[in-house]
Amino acid sequence: AKAIKDDILASHWSCPPHGELEQMLDEVNHNKKEYHDDEIDAGFAEAFCKILKAILNNKSVYSEKKVETVCISLELAHRCSNLKREQSFEKIGVELINLLLQALDLCFSKSFNRKPNVISGRIVRTFGHFAIIEAAHIHMVNNTKLLDGLVKVLIFSADSKVQVNAVWVISNLAITDTTRVKILSQPNLLPSLIHLTEKDSDLKTEVAAAFMNLTAASLNQEKLIESPEFLNSLIRLLSIGPHEASSRAAGALRNLTSIKSSQHGLIPYKRGKIVDALIDAISNNINDEKMCCRGAGTLKNLMSKNSAEKMAQHKGLFQTLAALVCECNYAYAKKSAFEALKELASHLKYPSPSHKVLLKFLVTTCQMIEGTDDYDLLLTEMFLLQSTTAENSSSMAKDKMILGSISSLAYSNISKARANTVRTLCTLADNKENLEALGHCRPILSAVNTIFQLKGAENEEMQEQILDFISTLAKNDKNLRSIASHEGLLKSMHNFARSPSEKSNEERSKTVKSLLLLLRNDMVRKRPHVIEPATVVKV
Repeated sequence: AKAIKDDILASHWSCPPHGELEQMLDEVNHNKKEYHDDEIDAGFAEAFCKILKAILNNKSVYSEKKVETVCISLELAHRCSNLKREQSFEKIGVELINLLLQALDLCFSKSFNRKPNVISGRIVRTFGHFAIIEAAHIHMVNNTKLLDGLVKVLIFSADSKVQVNAVWVISNLAITDTTRVKILSQPNLLPSLIHLTEKDSDLKTEVAAAFMNLTAASLNQEKLIESPEFLNSLIRLLSIGPHEASSRAAGALRNLTSIKSSQHGLIPYKRGKIVDALIDAISNNINDEKMCCRGAGTLKNLMSKNSAEKMAQHKGLFQTLAALVCECNYAYAKKSAFEALKELASHLKYPSPSHKVLLKFLVTTCQMIEGTDDYDLLLTEMFLLQSTTAENSSSMAKDKMILGSISSLAYSNISKARANTVRTLCTLADNKENLEALGHCRPILSAVNTIFQLKGAENEEMQEQILDFISTLAKNDKNLRSIASHEGLLKSMHNFARSPSEKSNEERSKTVKSLLLLLRNDMVRKRPHVIEPATVVKV
């Protein structure tokens, strides 16, 4: 085989008999990368390229069997290392790709009748070997005949494995914005890929990867957002695609949503079907890192002041985001979902329907997780954000369920969650209209009592804030009796005033004493008058 190869390389033009071609094929027919490296160095790929040129350009030696043998040999030889592939491409790549495209055309022109799928499959795999070589990308993408040839495979090939490999080549070429834009400019490529999303699982998965790469280019994003067929294919991949296809479709959506203008086209599309499909896909794959990260990133990108109301109306959105924050173990997904929920909590305001949905979610979640701390930090952050708006503050203070839920978080084992709860209560108390409702809420007063009883210097700042909170409530005369009569509260305040502190106790003691005096005086003033029994005079 080596001697035949040397003769071919030494001669100006040569096409050996089929028997000699078979010997050369036997030489490269193995899966040992280091041996293939040696074959590239020895010139086998150059020899096969020369033979293919001779076969295609001379009818006297032309045969389908010879083309098949050479194409198989070329694909096998290029199972070498990437370094050797790069060296091979530098020597023969441009010419070889054009020759292989000629052979590919013959496969789909009915010139080959024996095994056209075998030949086209080997040709596409050879393209794939070159597609992972950076030095080959520019030539391959700029070769319009190559993109046309790959589209022909997508449309006409009867072998789904060959189609999968063709899509894989496209995905690997789409690694820079320049190549992504160039690839998508091929007029039939996108429709061909979309059509394949209705095929088998492997095709769906590979097409989703191509979508994810193509959507990464900003120049492609607006074009794709305006394509109903493309958006429908993403919904299909999210809804019924295999697991990996759904994850990659979520990645494509994350790319599309990286531009804020995408919200106008994606959120309302088909009455929210894209967002609904994404929420379902995340919920069904909550333990998969890629899906969680891509899905959470997409939901975060879709959140804004203008979109919060519409997004909140999607069934399961709050629950899915909360699960991403509290149940999955992936930092990026947690952070993205947390930011998305905070956006919702910042922008949803009373009396919108979505605001009611948000508060119901917070209350329900507090009830469901009683006894665990997993959701405490998230819930307290969201309550705090809601309390900063005057309209929301009044609405929250009037709802005993909400006040009870806020109070329950004061018992959290997470110090930051407790601190958030205190800040929420103080923020609610900034609105004078809320004071009476807060002062007569027994769960709040119990929470205050508990906070005063906490030990440790790390709780002092929070306790100072809760002291200010009680002082604010006491400014409303209607609250004095409720505060003073709450079991154990006055004693806890008294003990707090006497407890050692890194700060000066003088100001704290003065505040507490004044407050206690005010409350006790009120109790005395409002105590029912006791009628002394009449004196009995003995006659």
